[in-house]
Amino acid sequence: MSCLFNSIGQLVGEDPTRLRHLICEYLATHPGLWEGESIETIVGWTSDMKLADYVAAMRSTSTWGGALEIRCFTEMTGYGVMVHNLRDGKTIEFVPSRRSVGGHRRTLYISWNGCHYESVRTNVC
Repeated sequence: MSCLFNSIGQLVGEDPTRLRHLICEYLATHPGLWEGESIETIVGWTSDMKLADYVAAMRSTSTWGGALEIRCFTEMTGYGVMVHNLRDGKTIEFVPSRRSVGGHRRTLYISWNGCHYESVRTNVC
């Protein structure tokens, strides 16, 4: 299982395998994701694969998740995700298009060391 799905699943109380499945379904069924760019286009930029092939590969528990799957998670749930890069000290913020759900701002914090994601904490204000 990918450390990304394990990390996010741990923070939101979701089984990592189910979380992977939900994100793959989202990838397969939502054509627009980043400011008007299609998921198909983004997948082509990052993997040189067709979307259907990418989703099929992502369904495998041995395939690692990354930025695209984090972005899908934010859109699906309304959570923000802050990824702290341990190699350079920078933080990447993934913000869903619908930032507030139920009047609360929800943010997950995870770290990445270049190879591995690790859960840090959840913040709900």
